[in-house]
Amino acid sequence: MVYRLMCSQVTTSVELHVEKEDLGSYYKELNKSLSSKSLAKVQDVVESRLHHPAASTLADLVQFSPDLQRLVALGVSFTEVEKYEGAPDLLASLSYFPQINDMVNLLHSMGIEDVASVINRCPFILGQHVETIKERVLYLSAKKFKRNQISEIVCRCPWWLLEEISEIDARLGAIQVVFELKAKDLRTMTTKSPRVILSDIIRLKEFAFTMRKVYSLEPKQLSRMVTNAPSVSITSRTSLKRRLDFLLDTMEISMEQIIAWPSVLRNRERRIEERHKLLKHLGLAEYDATKAGYVSLQRLVSGKTDVFCSEVAHISEQQYFDFIKTL
Repeated sequence: MVYRLMCSQVTTSVELHVEKEDLGSYYKELNKSLSSKSLAKVQDVVESRLHHPAASTLADLVQFSPDLQRLVALGVSFTEVEKYEGAPDLLASLSYFPQINDMVNLLHSMGIEDVASVINRCPFILGQHVETIKERVLYLSAKKFKRNQISEIVCRCPWWLLEEISEIDARLGAIQVVFELKAKDLRTMTTKSPRVILSDIIRLKEFAFTMRKVYSLEPKQLSRMVTNAPSVSITSRTSLKRRLDFLLDTMEISMEQIIAWPSVLRNRERRIEERHKLLKHLGLAEYDATKAGYVSLQRLVSGKTDVFCSEVAHISEQQYFDFIKTL
């Protein structure tokens, strides 16, 4: 019987190749590297699995573990947690009191209401020391991020709390330089899309270079673009070029319009092209804000098909699909 357990008090994982009759000798050997508290927790988990050999998931162990039951009551989804390698073993090795409870209280104190969602998307946060997380939150406060901004960052990308302060500080500094952002704009960009801050810095530099050199954006225009829609900066270079070329050349949209609502660049080319061609066919492709019947980029690509058909194209969905078949 083989089990892989993670212990919160040690930095390495332990692989168990153990039968019931070997359990005593195994504990004796393991005791050399674990504290008594950690050892007791490992014993509890190992014994519950040995006594219930059919258990292969956390869900199988819930009825035997009060700690796991409390996680379920909190709203944690073991189906989601088990998508991350090593996470089930981590959760099985932790005690709810005080370790998990302290982390839950800290997240609540940050203004995060749906703590379970954070754990589901980043279960490894429960393996962190509470004081370490507090230090990372204090760092953001020192950088003048407001409390609601910090909670938004964590809710949108919980993995932020696993990053070292030095790493986050270096990334924020590099991105501020690349896009020539004011401190306030950097905070706005980070809050809107914290995942961008963890992205490959080379990719962000390539985006900035393309927008400056190929599309002649001024520094202020580029700053405005990434502040309005940070995720645009991680769009693949090929997709970015195709979308921009279609908007600028075929639709004759101005770059200023795109800068004002850069989220259009996060939409698939097919969606943009199909809807534009339909509006052109209907005589409704008017993108000049000074003229009657103006259709903004947001109205063009936002909303589901039924909403676009009724509110923008003024046709039925069936008419829309019939037209698409002709393209």
